[in-house]
Amino acid sequence: MLSPVAIATWISFCIPWAEPRLTAALIEAGSGGEQYLVTQSTGESFTGKNYAAALRHFRQTKPAGEVYLGLAQVPLSALYRLGLSVEYALDTCGSLEVGYALFLNAYEQARKSEKSPWKTISVAYSYYRTRQLVIDTPFAKKATEILMKGQSVSPLPTGSPLRHQIVAEWSAGLTSRQNSQAKGSSLSLMNESEAISHWARSQF
Repeated sequence: MLSPVAIATWISFCIPWAEPRLTAALIEAGSGGEQYLVTQSTGESFTGKNYAAALRHFRQTKPAGEVYLGLAQVPLSALYRLGLSVEYALDTCGSLEVGYALFLNAYEQARKSEKSPWKTISVAYSYYRTRQLVIDTPFAKKATEILMKGQSVSPLPTGSPLRHQIVAEWSAGLTSRQNSQAKGSSLSLMNESEAISHWARSQF
């Protein structure tokens, strides 16, 4: 399980364009920092010791309903819509990349139905998890409560051992991430929402 500092460091390396507090709350509410978590819609979960173990478990099970994968607990249905495979979401950087892209989309959808900033955020977390524009689902409440604490954790500096480990894992997973992204995928990794970043920074 990754510590809050480790989560902040992974975020700063993999998706430096992301709003870190919103992303950290998404991770804490979903996986709690478990990189290789596979969760069924029934609530049953499996935590792999590594990438290979999590992937093997997924392939050996036949889930009925939604499945949430990796550090950002990316919904399997969303992966398929984007033309991505399970391997992408079980890779730590891949999970953060696609998870943040999905959350930005969820936020834009939430802005269409809500005017209150906090309600918008709550609906965005709900939409990310359930694809429904509703407030106060268990996941949304948990993520919003984490965010409301206002805690900001700084990532470790560039020369730290964890940074070197992240670079090594990122390099090792690069080919797998590229191969698991289908041609014509609609995923845009460099998408950034000025509205969500500005709002989050203004709150704390």
